Amino acid sequence: MAKTVARSAQTAIETYATDHDGSYAGADAGALKTVEATLNDLPPGALAVVSDPNSYSLTVTSNPSGRTFTVARAADGSASHTCALNGAPDRGGCRAGNVW
Repeated sequence: MAKTVARSAQTAIETYATDHDGSYAGADAGALKTVEATLNDLPPGALAVVSDPNSYSLTVTSNPSGRTFTVARAADGSASHTCALNGAPDRGGCRAGNVW
């Protein structure tokens, strides 16, 4: 389920940027919840957002396992999808190399 939520958050931040002249600056969990109502169902702290004008990182934490799924977009437009369990690389839900 956390992977699905991460994809929804990714869509929400891209929509946010479209509405803000292509900038991700100022995007946070609250802003993304305004764009995508399904994110409002997340428990507090389950979605972490770090953004600047040209890049972002979205991390969704699965409850109760503590597994995290992260979507990151670099300034050059490349994206990565990684996962971890309690901060350490994890294969649960991920392919080799901790990607999903």
